Amino acid sequence: MASTTITLMVKDDGSATIDKVAGKLRAMENDAKQGAAGMSSSLDTLKQNWLGISAAITAGALTFNKLFSMAEGAAQLEENVGRLARQTGQFNITARQMAESVREAVNGQLSFAESVKLSGQALAQSFSPEQVVQFAKLAEVASDVLGGTIAANFDTLVTSVATGRTVVLKQIGILVDLEAEKTKLALSTNRLATEITLAEEKQILLNAVMAKAPEVLKTLGDSTMSRADEMAAFKAQVSDVGDTLATASLNAG
Repeated sequence: MASTTITLMVKDDGSATIDKVAGKLRAMENDAKQGAAGMSSSLDTLKQNWLGISAAITAGALTFNKLFSMAEGAAQLEENVGRLARQTGQFNITARQMAESVREAVNGQLSFAESVKLSGQALAQSFSPEQVVQFAKLAEVASDVLGGTIAANFDTLVTSVATGRTVVLKQIGILVDLEAEKTKLALSTNRLATEITLAEEKQILLNAVMAKAPEVLKTLGDSTMSRADEMAAFKAQVSDVGDTLATASLNAG
């Protein structure tokens, strides 16, 4: 009788369960070699152990998917760091220095990968490194006041400046009369307010936010870490460990 060998190779915690599957399958094959009676016995074994076998295979698949996802994330992080390095080059700082400045601004509540991504996003909108750090602090305040994650609030604040939508800025106490500011700029440059460009509008709003940020941070900022803050920082540390291991594995491969 021809036999079929099924080999499942899964690293990490899935290896033990896959060994169990292989053992059961070998036992079934041995039974089958005994003839018709053995075949019946193996079918009975399959029926009896199907749930266990399915669970073991599923566990192995999940482990593989997790490892693949981690490797994919490490590759994306590597790409994002490279892009950020090109962005920060004009400011004479490294990508890591930029990301670490953002992490420090929020007391470690962002992972390195998140800090890299958010820094790159803001720099792409013509923010300076100092402005990126200040917006990270404002994002932490927004997270405390409005809820949501620091990363999500950072994205919202940067988008607010890029689009001129100031609703979220108002909710954390930053009130900017954009039309009045446009009129001031127009008068100072002998133009009409309608002649102010979108890029100039964005810069007006960004400058206004930066001017009001210290007052907001003084009023709403809290230097004391809450339990929620501590958990967010711990989660970021765990994420960093995973990214470090995945990156090392990717480079070794």
